[in-house]
Amino acid sequence: DVLAEIKRRAAVQTLTIGCSYDIAHSWLMPRFRSIAELVVDRQLRVITSDTYENFDALDVDLSVRYGDGNWPGFAAVHLFAEECFPICSPALLARHPELKDASVDTLLKFPLLQLTTDDWSGLKWADRLRELGAELPVVKGPMFANYSLLLLELAAGRGLAMGFAHIVDQLLADGQVVRLSDRSIRSGLGMYAVYREADSEQIQPVVRLLAAARDAEAARVRGEPVRLLRRRVRG
Repeated sequence: DVLAEIKRRAAVQTLTIGCSYDIAHSWLMPRFRSIAELVVDRQLRVITSDTYENFDALDVDLSVRYGDGNWPGFAAVHLFAEECFPICSPALLARHPELKDASVDTLLKFPLLQLTTDDWSGLKWADRLRELGAELPVVKGPMFANYSLLLLELAAGRGLAMGFAHIVDQLLADGQVVRLSDRSIRSGLGMYAVYREADSEQIQPVVRLLAAARDAEAARVRGEPVRLLRRRVRG
């Protein structure tokens, strides 16, 4: 009973956020300090897993999940839609300018870097090639367990990848990767902040912060000022 009570008190004093490793690395961690400053009365903990079932555990307060927003028993706030486009390193594009708005035949001459299909249900190279008119494309190329590893190979100029909006935005802004087409493909699915409805009061400040970050990103894309968006976090 004493150990159970100690564990219960520790859980109350901790706010746990769950997401995939790639979302944690590319999207959540740039916002980690703002979340930590908001949650001053609880220790902030981030866990990563590609199996969302792990995020149903009682000690996970908030998770960022990919899907359609429907998780029975949970509230879900839309963060951003899935949107992707082909990318490569600036050096590779400089050597092969034909990659810009390339045809299927041209794309297939280069290594197409992929995520292992068992671990990722989102948009893939096959979707892009099909959108360009290829029928039942068979995609061959190096495969990686997570997107961060894939990006290391991409940055070395050894292949092409599908770039996911919001995940590679900073890399694009920094000039570490370049888009090969202005044309994007979308699945209709996206990333959501997911939490138990019963925990809404405690989690809402963090959700508002993430939503404000989402709105600020959209405002920057449109060239609008973002000062007013900050008020939503305090609300």
